[in-house]
Amino acid sequence: MVLIVENDENNRKMLELQLKSTYQTCYSVSVKGAKKQLKDHAVDLVLLDLTLEGDKDGLDLVGYMKAKKKLRDIPIIAVTAHAYDTDRENVLNAGCDDYMSKPLDVKKLLDMISKYLN
Repeated sequence: MVLIVENDENNRKMLELQLKSTYQTCYSVSVKGAKKQLKDHAVDLVLLDLTLEGDKDGLDLVGYMKAKKKLRDIPIIAVTAHAYDTDRENVLNAGCDDYMSKPLDVKKLLDMISKYLN
């Protein structure tokens, strides 16, 4: 089960389309919704945008997950338009397991996901 945390509907639909033949997916557009999905589903991996709806961003979700014993080992891949080297460094230092900047290279993303799930 891959949780897609993405506030842009087109990006979310593209990710769902690319993943549906191999993985089950659920999604959220906010940190609050992502917390509910993590409670309701046995999530194996999170694809996380940094800019989300509401007053919290993707790194707030990372902090929440890393503080929870049953969530801290779920791999988190940041999938974001924040593309500077410092953005990558900040995301990884915050606790994400991997990082990919938009626009996405779908093959590389699928390879990255399979590294964590297979």
